[in-house]
Amino acid sequence: MLRWGDAEVARLVFHELAHHVVYVKGDTAFNESFAVAVEREGVRRWLASTGRSSELAKFLQTREREREFARLLEATRSRLEALYRMPLPPEEKRARKRAEFDKLAANPVYKRHAGGYLGGPNNALLAAFASYSQLVPAFERTLADAKGDLGVFYERVRAMSKLDKDERTRRLEAQVSGVSTTLR
Repeated sequence: MLRWGDAEVARLVFHELAHHVVYVKGDTAFNESFAVAVEREGVRRWLASTGRSSELAKFLQTREREREFARLLEATRSRLEALYRMPLPPEEKRARKRAEFDKLAANPVYKRHAGGYLGGPNNALLAAFASYSQLVPAFERTLADAKGDLGVFYERVRAMSKLDKDERTRRLEAQVSGVSTTLR
């Protein structure tokens, strides 16, 4: 962290502060995706308000690369989930799983983002990234539906946090598909 620039430190601060705004015990995907959406918006607004347009452009470019990486991991995760449900012999499932991970490791987006520090792809990597990115588009859509008003956004997220986990996830996933089910 000592080598991070201001924007990355601010990102971490906004992320951790978001957990103090809304936190649902036992729902990692909800909590982390909410915090990632808040960190992105917080840093974007902070850099814009301080006239740091070149840093803002770099920050936005980095976030877009992260989204591209998350989409790649999610696509792999979805294919693996479908594979795991198939009635295949265990050896064939393992071979197909290895092929999926080999395909992922060879992908230029994976290579560029992983940069060698993530190691090879595996289930733990897919699960960890899903926890932090799976519902981010839904939270970003909820913020957009609130016309960027953070107070309204937080109210809507708090209302969702009171729902049971399945209903909360269903509503957030509907946000991504464009069906507005946000509590008003």
